[in-house]
Amino acid sequence: MRYHKLFKTEMMTLFSKDYANLSILELRNFQITFLNAHFLQDFIPNELTLSHVNGTTLGVLIANLNDHACGAIKSLDISGVNIFKFPPFFPEVGELGWLSNLSTLNISDTSLDSSALAIVVEKCPTLKHLDISDNPVEDISCLLNLKDQLEGLVLHFNVMPEEAIYWEAIWTVLRLEKLQKLDLSAFEKNGNYRLSNVETLLSSGTFPHLKHFDISGNPLGLTSAELQTFIANHRNLRFLGLAHWPERLKAYDLSLKYPNITMSGDVGESMLIEAIRQYWRNRRSFDATLHNIYIQAESGHKFSADILDAILDAAEEIRITEPCTILYMATMYVVLNNLNPDELSKNLLTRLMKFNLDAMFQNRESYLFMNILMNKFKAVSYF
Repeated sequence: MRYHKLFKTEMMTLFSKDYANLSILELRNFQITFLNAHFLQDFIPNELTLSHVNGTTLGVLIANLNDHACGAIKSLDISGVNIFKFPPFFPEVGELGWLSNLSTLNISDTSLDSSALAIVVEKCPTLKHLDISDNPVEDISCLLNLKDQLEGLVLHFNVMPEEAIYWEAIWTVLRLEKLQKLDLSAFEKNGNYRLSNVETLLSSGTFPHLKHFDISGNPLGLTSAELQTFIANHRNLRFLGLAHWPERLKAYDLSLKYPNITMSGDVGESMLIEAIRQYWRNRRSFDATLHNIYIQAESGHKFSADILDAILDAAEEIRITEPCTILYMATMYVVLNNLNPDELSKNLLTRLMKFNLDAMFQNRESYLFMNILMNKFKAVSYF
């Protein structure tokens, strides 16, 4: 409904605690102001997502939660939210202390700095999972106060910070022994970074509980041999992120050698599908993955309908808040062009048709997509 501009915050009362028992409330790219934020008082979720809401600040959002919600919320996503009170631009992260049972916090892309992070750690002593990606944090040593409980840390950079700052952060991370999930991925590197004491990272005594490790972009400068040593020494590993990898074919070879580990990457259908699933919320990473698929499909590589399913899952989420881009319409088109009509299920054709009808309101390129659905795949007969 919001996609068609039929949804307003006033309608949220229809889903309030008086009519429903929502344990998960997710709002992305909504306009919320101090005048209408009171609708939050009607909910008692365990998981609350207020990602990239604009028109207000973190302090206003927290102030409009009821007492029961403050005790119930265990997971909070405030990525892209204004965490500063203006003026005088004072960080309001201390208000997170009202959430007495908070264990998972995504505070990425909020201009969080080192002093504000220290406040977060102080006010949220129950944190077990933390995402501080894409923030100008230069000192994360305060995370050592959580080292006995922190199980997940996401520290992704679209653009790498200065080398000295980055390595100082890495040495702090290496001391977080309880981590089960660690994301140190980077989209764009400034220079050739290389971990000086790589043996510490590769050791089985470092991150003995690690299950999820994302080093897309290879910010640590690891070789293929070192990756294999890391895998051998970390028997619990179930996911390895290798997207945007400088040596993409070697990354693909690793995925074949270790089929028990799910890997994301830039080559191979299974790695590309996993990249879509992992990174669709990061627009630059998602677009890069789509570009890889487009280039490979355009050169004649035949993907299965499974990759269309994955692209469509992501595109259906993205289109809610952003215009339908030519890139992912073009990507789905070239993939479709390489498939035969009997390779697409009725359900997938219906989804593609519905998605395209909505996309046609945004750009003309969607008509080309419609033509192949109607002429080659006879989608109208299924719709």
